[in-house]
Amino acid sequence: MHHCPHQENRCCLSKLCGSQLLDAQESQSCQVCESGKASSLTHGLGTFQSLQPWSLAQDNAFRLQMKESVTVQEGLCILVPCSVFYPRRGWIDSDPAQGYWFRNESNILSDAPVATNDAGRKVQEETKGRFHLVGDPRDYNCSLDIRDARMADKGSYFFRIVRGSYVLYNFKQNQLYMHVTALTQTPNIHIQGTLESGHPTSITCKVPWACKRGMPPTFFWIGVAVTSLGSKTSNSSELTFTPEPHHHGTNLTCRVNFPGAGVATESTIQLNVSRSLAQDNAFRLQMNKSVTVQEGLCILVPCSVFYPRRGWIDSDPARGYWFRNESNYFSDAPVATNDAGRKVREETKGRFHLVGDPRDYNCSLDIRDARMADKGSYFFRIVRGSYVLYNFNHYQLYVHVTALTQTPNIHIQGTLESGHPTNITCKVPWACKRGMPPTFFWIGVAVTSLGSKTPNSSELTFTPEPHHHGTNLTCRVTFPGAGVATESTIQLNVSCATELNLTHRDPMRQSRTAPQGFQAVIFTGADHQVFLPWSCWFSLNKRTDKASSKQVEMGTTDATPHEDHQAASEQKIEKTTFRQRQQRKKTYL
Repeated sequence: MHHCPHQENRCCLSKLCGSQLLDAQESQSCQVCESGKASSLTHGLGTFQSLQPWSLAQDNAFRLQMKESVTVQEGLCILVPCSVFYPRRGWIDSDPAQGYWFRNESNILSDAPVATNDAGRKVQEETKGRFHLVGDPRDYNCSLDIRDARMADKGSYFFRIVRGSYVLYNFKQNQLYMHVTALTQTPNIHIQGTLESGHPTSITCKVPWACKRGMPPTFFWIGVAVTSLGSKTSNSSELTFTPEPHHHGTNLTCRVNFPGAGVATESTIQLNVSRSLAQDNAFRLQMNKSVTVQEGLCILVPCSVFYPRRGWIDSDPARGYWFRNESNYFSDAPVATNDAGRKVREETKGRFHLVGDPRDYNCSLDIRDARMADKGSYFFRIVRGSYVLYNFNHYQLYVHVTALTQTPNIHIQGTLESGHPTNITCKVPWACKRGMPPTFFWIGVAVTSLGSKTPNSSELTFTPEPHHHGTNLTCRVTFPGAGVATESTIQLNVSCATELNLTHRDPMRQSRTAPQGFQAVIFTGADHQVFLPWSCWFSLNKRTDKASSKQVEMGTTDATPHEDHQAASEQKIEKTTFRQRQQRKKTYL
């Protein structure tokens, strides 16, 4: 950094002064200079050439002593010690010394500093009240105090000193770099003595590392009902509350906000409340510790709760709550409750029910449409009056949920006889009537009609035909409350009706190929080809042997004598070899 060696020429030689910029006094001197009153300019360019650069001795006259780099956590404070040295030239003891801290990229004429002791100079809005020039430049002190540090404060800063007519200097070669890191400090929570049920206790939350010079932090207690808040300092808060047995094993959190920086930090402890044997025995729970239910089904868990007759009267309601093991009873929703003012968890809504009345010491839990996600531990909480506020964390219920292995029962009323309507029922007697009703789907046959239906059964009515013989019929049952399904499948065994009559068909009609085990035929009154099982085929041909002429007559009124004779002959051949039967089949078809 260089300065003009002649004060009277500073304005006119500003280009030779490097980074030395003008203040208000220098601007006035410049006007005088430009009007020709400065005698040193009368020599023109020769005068400029006679000027010499800033000497090493003059450079040493302006010095700054401080750390090049400092680090501070977000929301905290840091004091940067700084000493400034400048020559005793152009000023007297009564002259004020004005110091300015600027961001590296700032223009000292147009931009506001981040901190200054110049009452007539505005500072940057984002650093106002947080950056302070605490040192007095008259005493060669340029110390900078940074409070409520923010991430945006990260960067380089330089100092400027102004005193009298000569000392106007920017220390751009000696800059301060400030690192700002995330806040990792946490509050200290201290319990005075032990937590004993029924005895008021004081708990203190402290942040001794916080800066007292910054904006005071705010404290929030989370996890217990606050009895009262005791003494408070700028860096601490005291909580007074009376622990009860239900507080044992619960969490207490102290959250501290730093409004000056907009950040927060917190600490959490688990409360250990000591109880006497008498108190323990006064709160009891009777139930199975473990139950198992299949996915989609229901289970009722009988439960009895015992609590002392203390702090309540008969007209006081008794509130019961079932919580998941990992829940915070203060802030989390229960899975089931009889408290109309308390919301339950969305995933258990309508499926978990506290069916017992805690006024009658009943805490029974009904679980419907069980899901795999329901697997886990649960605890019960009882609230009645001012004293009975108890969590049974030490006696929990574990729910096992297994895959659905139950299958529907398919029942056929009578035998399946070709041409006769039949009722088939699909039942799930093991399904829970308290849950969401299941839905039934029939797969495998053309449904004629669906008959009576109950929440746990469905009836199918259909007319079996010979081609149904040997096919599968499936009943699939879906449980929408749990999103699971199960099914059963049977193979249909269709018997031949005695009134089935075989008829001839036009020998010119194109025949389809019958599948293995079936014979293609046309029945009386039918205009389409069907497939008849071999068993029915043989049965019909045997009957035709006894009354061939009558069957032909019943089969079609258009049959010719030639056709009758041909049918009778072929029916006799049916008693011969299998090869001859095959030949007869071709003749029919």
